[in-house]
Amino acid sequence: MKNKLFIIIASIAMASCAAKAETPVYTVTAEGVGPITLGTEISALPSSCDGLYDRIDTRTEINEWEDPYTYYVAYSGDEIVCEIYEWNGRVTSAKIVSPRVATESGLTCHSTVHDIFAAGGSVEVSNDGALSMVCDSVRFEVGGLTDGGRQKVLQAYYGKECKFTEADFAAGADAMAIIVME
Repeated sequence: MKNKLFIIIASIAMASCAAKAETPVYTVTAEGVGPITLGTEISALPSSCDGLYDRIDTRTEINEWEDPYTYYVAYSGDEIVCEIYEWNGRVTSAKIVSPRVATESGLTCHSTVHDIFAAGGSVEVSNDGALSMVCDSVRFEVGGLTDGGRQKVLQAYYGKECKFTEADFAAGADAMAIIVME
């Protein structure tokens, strides 16, 4: 009896923790998430935002031209919530990687390509050949292209009109991040 009771209590606790971890607490829009909004001065960002992040760290890296650049990383505990990029001291983009942030349709950085298409999403290929999905006025960094999907990206890069479908992605392909940018 004690073992059954322990298993029931442990199952309830695990289900409760899993539900809490997956429940979005903030909505991302075309302008940003919480206080992290496009155009905001970096110096004006609060050092923490209840339920979103508890600190922002500064990182400096070297780009391909060997120039240093600085960006900011918002954390909740050890979890990265988002990377924040700036130009002239103002937020120009944010890359959100926390499933606690969702779009108005409930899409997160772990939503499947199927879910993004079902919510009205579409695929765009930029002039540098990068592919992203667009839905709810934000971009999704996605992976899992099939060989046929990669061929369409090349065709789109060279100016051909291409219509992407779920068939251009591997089964279960999903988003890796939500991107908000000017």
